[in-house]
Amino acid sequence: MKKIISFTILIIFIWGCKKENIIPDIKFLQPQNNLLIRCDTSLNFITEAKDEDGKIEKVEFLINELIVATVLQEPYQYQWNDLKLDNQGVYTIKAIVYDDKQATNTAELKVEIYDYRIKYIDEFYFTVITESWSITNPTIYDTSYYNGLIRKFIETDMENDLFASEEENIKIDEKITIEFNNNTKITSLIDTNGVLIEKYGYHYCHNGKFLDENTIEFYVGGLGGLGGGWNYKVKGVRN
Repeated sequence: MKKIISFTILIIFIWGCKKENIIPDIKFLQPQNNLLIRCDTSLNFITEAKDEDGKIEKVEFLINELIVATVLQEPYQYQWNDLKLDNQGVYTIKAIVYDDKQATNTAELKVEIYDYRIKYIDEFYFTVITESWSITNPTIYDTSYYNGLIRKFIETDMENDLFASEEENIKIDEKITIEFNNNTKITSLIDTNGVLIEKYGYHYCHNGKFLDENTIEFYVGGLGGLGGGWNYKVKGVRN
């Protein structure tokens, strides 16, 4: 009977001395939380994972709860190569670490893809005052009305632009295209406040801005030659 009691006490002692598994630790080293993305780009997510009483088995990376990568050894990182302004929104990125005893821990951050041009894009009704001038005839003014639109710039817009400059393709994520009058296109850089960046070239210039999110006014001038030409004053109101 004493042997049985002693054996039972030994089991209880051994069980009581057994260490509880320490959960692994993980944190993001980069990027910072609540990062705002304003252009098409890629982003590298780097984490640091540790386990005090064992080893790391794997780290899973999730974007909005969808597993996008499983990393089995250091460095525990994932490169997101498809951050496009067309995918505007807030994304939750998680990194889940697993140790060799299947204990887990999670690090989390948020990234927002934001295209400031979105608030300026829509169908517009344009009033166009055309100023036709000539060194030999009086200036003529004519008013026309068109349904048109303002949208994100695409590279093929350069083909029908009133004035195209290859240099402006550098910042295509900051450009808009204004369309009216039988596929007339005006492409322009626009800043976050809705101001059209002034554009100058040979027999061409334009400038203007959004008065508010629903109204734009701009001027296009210098079209034509030395003996005459056309200037346009345009006002667009969101439909």
